[in-house]
Amino acid sequence: MIAPAAQVKPFLSMGMAEYVPTVTVTRGTVIEGFKGEIFDGVRGQMQDKRFQYATSSYDNLMNPSLIVYPLDEEDVALAIRYATLPEFADARITKARPSGLPFKVIGRGGGHQYCGTSCDNGALIISMDKFKKLEHHNVKREGVTGPDGKPHTVTKEVHVGTGVILKEWVEFANKNGITIPHGECPTVGIGGHSQTGGYGHIVRNFGLAIDYVYGFTIVTTNGEIRTVNRDSTKRDDKDLYWAVLGGSPGAFGVTTNLVFHPILNKDYPHSTAWTARFIGPSFSEKKMGAALAILEDFINRAKESDDNALAEGLDLMVSVSSKNDNSKIIPFPANGVIFELECR
Repeated sequence: MIAPAAQVKPFLSMGMAEYVPTVTVTRGTVIEGFKGEIFDGVRGQMQDKRFQYATSSYDNLMNPSLIVYPLDEEDVALAIRYATLPEFADARITKARPSGLPFKVIGRGGGHQYCGTSCDNGALIISMDKFKKLEHHNVKREGVTGPDGKPHTVTKEVHVGTGVILKEWVEFANKNGITIPHGECPTVGIGGHSQTGGYGHIVRNFGLAIDYVYGFTIVTTNGEIRTVNRDSTKRDDKDLYWAVLGGSPGAFGVTTNLVFHPILNKDYPHSTAWTARFIGPSFSEKKMGAALAILEDFINRAKESDDNALAEGLDLMVSVSSKNDNSKIIPFPANGVIFELECR
């Protein structure tokens, strides 16, 4: 998020937030030159547009003033400049916001962040839904710095828009014989996911999604469009690369395009996986105990220095769900455990 006029965000209140913006202007907000859609309550649909994963838990903290849908980097830059720079103060003055003060700016990909930090009261949300680029390129790049910091020869490069969700990425990756580590929730946006780690089932073998982000295009807080990568030679570009991938996501600007150097399926022809699901009637305390015992043993022997260390190339994930008929947010249908083992 870009927050020159950030508001203090309370943890969670069962009542309504002190400030919930109500737009009373008779005309919609105009950002000169902006090609995408703008929603400010005047045009309607704000309720639908503001809804995301955490709204059911943090509804009183997720009432933005504006939600914009840029079509390209220039639109993103215009929205940021409009929201933050002093020369746009007059354009920001409306009956609802007579001060013309800057907006807090937040980029939103899939909108799946559990605590709702991709939204805030009174903010301007830049929703990246239109950035759906998925391009696979055969390349021949030698001496490219890999996730391990060593030079590599790269033969595949993927360009991914930050509006792509994991379901779309997986379908594309499977068709092209590639992958990166990532989670399994289908509606998670790859933009935020890859900037916050990108934990998944193959983390022990291959690391995180963030490790495979070789470069990206970003619109910075002053509306400048920049493209950087891990091997950028300019100090400012290299600092920006590591800041964006190592700091708070969105703190330095809004990313629009990611460049991945993916894992190639052909390099692991004997990889395999095994899954066991015990949900509902097939679930029992005995099966639960067995799964947790295996998980405990796995963790205890995960270090290579141990005498009984695990064989190289194993990953294990155990997921547990609890039935909760009283939950108003996500009522799980049954008790269950999912046991998944992958081998490189």
